[in-house]
Amino acid sequence: MLKRSVSALAIMAALAACTNQPLVQPREIVMQERLQTAYHWQVIAERTTDKLLAKLATVEDFDQSGHSVAGASARKMMAERPIYLRPLDPSMPFARAFHDLMVRELMLRDKRVVSSPYGATVVNYNVQALEHNQISPRDKYHPGDITAVTGIAAGAAYINQQWSTHHAYLGYIGLAAIADLYLIGRYWLTDAPNTEVIISAEVANEQGPIFRSADIFYVNETNIGQYAHTFGVRPMTPMLTGAKGPAPETPVRAVRLSAR
Repeated sequence: MLKRSVSALAIMAALAACTNQPLVQPREIVMQERLQTAYHWQVIAERTTDKLLAKLATVEDFDQSGHSVAGASARKMMAERPIYLRPLDPSMPFARAFHDLMVRELMLRDKRVVSSPYGATVVNYNVQALEHNQISPRDKYHPGDITAVTGIAAGAAYINQQWSTHHAYLGYIGLAAIADLYLIGRYWLTDAPNTEVIISAEVANEQGPIFRSADIFYVNETNIGQYAHTFGVRPMTPMLTGAKGPAPETPVRAVRLSAR
């Protein structure tokens, strides 16, 4: 009886292999970092600051008005402007911390950080949280599954009076236990989370982007709330870096008071 069942399963597997459904082409193995501590946030701020300043040092300021030395024009770079870091969502834990860490990294590099965008290089940053719906390996596998299935098969063989090869079945159970131990280790150490975040930064003017960076990280499913926007807060349109000049004055409305 058991032999017939095994034969039937082999035939079904062979038929499934003969279908015309294309297989998924595997991708090359790549490594991706996972954010787990506030120190990792600081590392992101350091990387973003280094990339930002390196780019601004190579881009000429599009507003060259008022720059002249002894009658000759002196070309100024975007890195010479002060920097305005546009706040994101103040209710997002990561956004608050990342803003402060970026300000710190800029000041450590002797950059002037201002609280107004006028005449400054405006740096926009954004956070996008992604929750994939794929089934996690933790949902597919439970510790001990292989040993349990092998034990059931050994029990079925015993019932069918095929226990004459019991030594072989005991060996199978031992191999199944080893496989379970391996999968348990992989279960806890190498599982890929289903949640990711994209952290981007951008500097742009009316002519187009000047600087843009984006990094992708894994995050633990239980920490996704640290990167989520507040309910009702929509992603902001990037603020453009404008020409140098004084901040526009706030219009004052004249009110005529008449004595009665």
